[in-house]
Amino acid sequence: MRIPKSIVLVDDDRDDHEIFRSACAQVDHRVHVLGFDSGDQAIRNLSVMPSLPDVIFLDLNMPRLNGVDVLEKLKDSAQLKSVPVVIYSTSFDSTVREKCSSLGAIEIMEKPSCFDALCTRLQTVLHSL
Repeated sequence: MRIPKSIVLVDDDRDDHEIFRSACAQVDHRVHVLGFDSGDQAIRNLSVMPSLPDVIFLDLNMPRLNGVDVLEKLKDSAQLKSVPVVIYSTSFDSTVREKCSSLGAIEIMEKPSCFDALCTRLQTVLHSL
């Protein structure tokens, strides 16, 4: 299987962006990560990008539009609905997991607490796409 080369991360935490980018580079140095700080920023920009990303990693706990709201908008968009979405968050309950799955998230990934665990988990998820 091929590892996706174009990844979008939607997360309001800038530190998480840096850690995620470093982990992706560790998994495969050819991976390009484009980050958005908010759900509305992601929706606006994804809609006008010349080419769609291979996968979107989406945090749940964000102001204004939370991750579930963003997932709904992505899956309602004729242009964006085919892009695989991985929910990438610190915590969520079973109701939120079920909601995200029913909306079309291909994976629910809890943010690991250490860098090596993140690399391992990213490698597993990326290779499964």
